[in-house]
Amino acid sequence: MGSQGMRGPRILLVSNVSPLGGRVGSIFLRPLCAALPPGSLFGAVVGRQPGTGLPSQALGAEFVYLNVETNVIRPWRRSVRARLERWLAWRRILTLSVPSIVDTCTTIAKRHSVELIWAVLHEPAITLAAAQVASKLSLPLVSTVWDPPEYVLWRNGSDRLTAQHIMSAFGVAVAGSRRVGVMSEAMGQEYARRYSARPVVMRLGIPTEQCHAPRQAPHRAGEAMICFAGDLYAQNEWWGLLGALESCGYRVAGRQIHLRLVGASASFRSSVPVRAEYLGRRSADETLLLMAEADIAYVPYWFDPAYAIAAQQSFPTKISTAIGAGTPILYHGPQVSSVTDFLRRYSVGVACSSMDPSDIIGAIESLLDPSRYAATADALGLAFRCEFTMTRFLERFAELIGVGPHDLRLPETSSVSSRACRGAR
Repeated sequence: MGSQGMRGPRILLVSNVSPLGGRVGSIFLRPLCAALPPGSLFGAVVGRQPGTGLPSQALGAEFVYLNVETNVIRPWRRSVRARLERWLAWRRILTLSVPSIVDTCTTIAKRHSVELIWAVLHEPAITLAAAQVASKLSLPLVSTVWDPPEYVLWRNGSDRLTAQHIMSAFGVAVAGSRRVGVMSEAMGQEYARRYSARPVVMRLGIPTEQCHAPRQAPHRAGEAMICFAGDLYAQNEWWGLLGALESCGYRVAGRQIHLRLVGASASFRSSVPVRAEYLGRRSADETLLLMAEADIAYVPYWFDPAYAIAAQQSFPTKISTAIGAGTPILYHGPQVSSVTDFLRRYSVGVACSSMDPSDIIGAIESLLDPSRYAATADALGLAFRCEFTMTRFLERFAELIGVGPHDLRLPETSSVSSRACRGAR
């Protein structure tokens, strides 16, 4: 759709990543920003990060890069000196970074007659500034939440008083937002209960031309490839998979198991012969292709109770990648999670909520069963059409910012009925 006749508010995006960067957040934001009419988007990219090109050239937008601290990323030590250093770092964010963000956003908004603030509530400094910006300008606010703030603060070891202050600011921002983009139904339900928020579930969409059709059976007789793509943060779960496969000589359900890893880093060990390949970080298109060549997409999440809120409310983009690649999913993580909720609705794979080698092997055997594998292929197609097309992603973005879908540049149309999606199991 061309931009002629399109309308919508002039938007100020406040984010910790550039829409043209290479991080997961950039991949999420880029199609949303590109769908807006040229000249309607302005932004402040906040945080210490390398140069990422000129968004104004690629997105028809104007961005300002603000090089300030947005979070405290330091080794967590319990010494008095280390705790003092962390406390001082948080004070710098509160007294220097946040006012700088508010002033910069206010200047941009006034200069360009902005009508709506869109804030990504991920880094604490932006969370603290978001509601202040909207209040100072008397403008409506919409928010996007990728991970629960409790998890972000715990991971970075904020002190109790700072955490309370940031959580209070998060509550003010979410409660004051017209709508809140969330990653899962569980996150949306929690924020609706706690803050009376109006949530919009927004899972990363995949352009149809980049997707791969699901297969009715593994690629090769007598073999099966398990692929992991992304950041390997669930290390213990990964070692559990390797240990289980090693216990059976990497042979499951009459098939020799091969491994493929795609990402910035890899960890591997084996005392038995195994075919494994590490391909490094690749572009989104390449990652989809490499995943499509595999027979199983491995998606781990932490069993550690310290990560429980992340497992329950976040939603890994690895799921979008696997479904776009048409590859059945082996989820390895806690039973109470956004992924298991999703698998109950769309039978696109199997879940293993155990570190016992026999349970892990049993889950792989179940997924490789011919009738199960064929049924999973049908479920993958339905899940993609209902949840992961770029059109669905942009329609939900339109709902978030309060415009009609016709006011965005939609790249495709979806033929699946909403009734079929609601009835998916």
